[in-house]
Amino acid sequence: MVLAVLSCAVLALLSGCGARKGSPTIQVTVTAAADCNNCGGGAASALKFRVFQVADSGAVRTMLNKGLPWGKHLEAGGANILVKAAEDFVSPGASKTVATQRDPKATALVVEGNFCKKVGATWYVVHPLAKKGPLLVTAGPTGLTVTPRK
Repeated sequence: MVLAVLSCAVLALLSGCGARKGSPTIQVTVTAAADCNNCGGGAASALKFRVFQVADSGAVRTMLNKGLPWGKHLEAGGANILVKAAEDFVSPGASKTVATQRDPKATALVVEGNFCKKVGATWYVVHPLAKKGPLLVTAGPTGLTVTPRK
């Protein structure tokens, strides 16, 4: 019995727990500049980032601009946050790619970085899901920018 439950859990994880069959996968690549997350002048640091989908991009912009601590944004987003956030770290000069299954109710994808300096920084991007292809984001000294595709 225990083996059957463990087998089901492993299969669920391998198949993308909570993923909708037939939903397209959205890929986000975060590339950290050599001076990534340098607090506006100090030494570069690794950046913790997360990617999530939202139903209402206007509401999420309001929520993100309230100055909440890093761990509170997703709680404050409530039902507007549609898919469990994917979190990862990227080191200066490196890239990380995360993938998430698209929720049919999602209108935008949010990438936010836990920068050491948030005042005056662009620490998040809201990207409309109407745009096709992978999202490429660059993490600079104090913020994120969407990288144009070539």
